Amino acid sequence: MSRYLLAAPDPAATVRLLCLHPAGSTARPFMTWRDRLGPGVDVLPIQLPGREARVNEPRIRDLAVLLEQLDGELGALLDEPYAFYGHSMGAMLAYSWARMRFETGRSRPLMVNVGACQPPGAPGTDRRTPGFFDRPDDELERMLVGIGGMSAALMSYPQWRDAAIALLRDDLALCEPRDLYGVGSETDPLDCPINIFTGAGDPIVTPEQMARWRRLTRAGGVVRELPGGHFFHQESRPLLLSYLRTLLASASGRVAVV
Repeated sequence: MSRYLLAAPDPAATVRLLCLHPAGSTARPFMTWRDRLGPGVDVLPIQLPGREARVNEPRIRDLAVLLEQLDGELGALLDEPYAFYGHSMGAMLAYSWARMRFETGRSRPLMVNVGACQPPGAPGTDRRTPGFFDRPDDELERMLVGIGGMSAALMSYPQWRDAAIALLRDDLALCEPRDLYGVGSETDPLDCPINIFTGAGDPIVTPEQMARWRRLTRAGGVVRELPGGHFFHQESRPLLLSYLRTLLASASGRVAVV
């Protein structure tokens, strides 16, 4: 089994859903999805290096390197029908991975599902301009605690706190727009649907900002606002999974299981 996977692939699956986690986080929460999307859907949580069982592996800060590793290790799984779900940073990675496969003539996803992430070209997404994640550590810590991305208790342990912030900043290096999106993403949209999920109370990304993802596909897609904040994929998990179940069933020709 690939080091990027938390669970072995199901050879009997009719469609695979590759799940990419937020910056500074892990793929562990996606493990709870594996038995909740109905038979035939193989949920594959993708764990980046530098965390949990991979904590001693060097973190990857170069997007091109990461994508080549992911596709090299998991590309054989993508010969069968597949889709992406990416949350926050994971949405950027999912879109970029899909775009790479389109541009290199490899098998294409049925759909790309994105949550809690501004699309390329949105105001404030260029990290050469000071913004949210360019702030000092102490401000960043308080904001992360406020949105539920870090436990307040962690701030009492400097070694753990510093490690968490360092992980976050290294992950964000993958999100440099000039590296991530290439050239002309709006003038050369994907021809698979991009389904957009947003938290009604997300303090970082508004529903209006999320809607800009529609410019990056010529194949349409749904827009769904869910209760919760930036981590609505955990707060409103049953509702999100219900939407994904229906979308995957429709795209793969399966019968939806309610």
